[in-house]
Amino acid sequence: MKRNITRVIFLCLLLPSALFSAEIVAVQESAGEAPYSLINKATIIKVNEDKVTIKVFETGGGDPAMNGNKLIVTICEWDRGGNCYTWRTGIDLYVVKDITTADRKIIIRGAAHVSNKETLTIETVPVSYIIEYYFDESNVLKNSIRVEKM
Repeated sequence: MKRNITRVIFLCLLLPSALFSAEIVAVQESAGEAPYSLINKATIIKVNEDKVTIKVFETGGGDPAMNGNKLIVTICEWDRGGNCYTWRTGIDLYVVKDITTADRKIIIRGAAHVSNKETLTIETVPVSYIIEYYFDESNVLKNSIRVEKM
């Protein structure tokens, strides 16, 4: 399972930015990794219609000159016996400016650094992503999300 998650994230990072879209399976708690070890900032959103709490964690660890703010998302159902999953989204940007939710989607707006090969400079450009989460036919949170660059 750990190898499959690594493959998905690796493929997401290789895709050109215009083609960025992937479905990602949740991190297994038994994997023994600490996905929260480098948290810089957390945003917590309660979604009443779905009865879930969404936590978006901004993490460090990359090159601060070229992005390095990797996002981790946790979604937990309010029901004590409900599902709670954590995903490494594959999103790597410079700064998050806004996070909103609508129709089982998390919309992330921010900025990314890109290298301009003609001027040999690093430019800051706007970037947006949609993270979509799912429920099964019994209205139980599923363990996969879909991440797409807008």
